[in-house]
Amino acid sequence: MFHTNTSSIFFRYNNEIAIKRERIRQKKKLSQPPPKHSKPPISHPNEPSTSAAAFMPVRSDGESSSDDVEIEEDENSARLPPKEIPPSVLKKNIDRIPAMQEFLKYLESMDGGCRPKRASIENVRRVGKLLSQVQTTPSDVTLLWDDVALDVVRQRFFENNSMAEKPRNVNTLRAYITALRLFYQFVLAKYRSLNRMGTKVINEDLDNIKSCNVLLDGWLKTLAPAVHIRKAAMRKIDEDERLSKEDLRKLVNSEESKKTHTRNVTTRAQTRNSGIPGPVCQVPGQLDCANVVQGRATSRRPGEPHG
Repeated sequence: MFHTNTSSIFFRYNNEIAIKRERIRQKKKLSQPPPKHSKPPISHPNEPSTSAAAFMPVRSDGESSSDDVEIEEDENSARLPPKEIPPSVLKKNIDRIPAMQEFLKYLESMDGGCRPKRASIENVRRVGKLLSQVQTTPSDVTLLWDDVALDVVRQRFFENNSMAEKPRNVNTLRAYITALRLFYQFVLAKYRSLNRMGTKVINEDLDNIKSCNVLLDGWLKTLAPAVHIRKAAMRKIDEDERLSKEDLRKLVNSEESKKTHTRNVTTRAQTRNSGIPGPVCQVPGQLDCANVVQGRATSRRPGEPHG
């Protein structure tokens, strides 16, 4: 019995160590500066090609199966605008990721708050777009809690938002951060299911996710002043578009309003005499402003004595 428990612990330990070593190797590979492009050597058309692309397997859809992770260095990502991907391509890429499909089910389930289907799909799309900032074809969701990849997402998608062709407003940026926090909550709650599906989440990943949640709190605090400014601007627009007393008076005393009021009075009288219910207003979309204003003028507040 002791030998069996020791063997299972040993295999689990070896598995976690192998995953850690592989991620360290990938991080070192990604942190190296990209090689400078040089002119390809001139080869004879009859000679077999010796380039790396010639020996690279190709998928059935024509895409290369090599690792397409494109994490730029900090100095490069600081100058790059957000990467925009067509919605159809983004949806196709997200549908290929099992973890994203489980995330969608989680949001719609009781565990995730029974969110509406449309809102759940939108949250999944936002997380996929953030992942696409560091991967041309999103596939490895573990990059979302990798410190190097998250720095690229912060710089390229949020800090360089003004460099985009159509910059996103601050409320939209907040929605992306909220979607990423929901994804972190999903991983913390369902990491055992993700392990069974093939997405390896170890104890170190859980600690990294908690640290990333703290970073997202700082991102939200950074956007808070801009959110208040936008709310104030929208409030001012609403106040400017609101009709004043003078505007209402002009509207009520206009010739069109008087004609409409006379027409409505005549229609009510005819309906009352005939006993057949009829329309209150004969003109579609026309408001009986006179009745509205008169009703407000004759209405009393609660508790106000009768005049």
